[in-house]
Amino acid sequence: MTTENLRTLSLRPPLRRGGGGTALALVVLGWIGVIGLVAVAAAAPFLLAGGWVLTQVMGR
Repeated sequence: MTTENLRTLSLRPPLRRGGGGTALALVVLGWIGVIGLVAVAAAAPFLLAGGWVLTQVMGR
């Protein structure tokens, strides 16, 4: 009985951790995506301004 209980206890946590690990990975990937989008949105005006300056300089 004790060995069976130990086996069931030892088998159950990895399944829970695996599920939690995939959920955590999805959350982390989601946050990385959100941070990336925010960074691109924040950098877009500077990139556009830099491109405009380059076109003005090259046009001259």
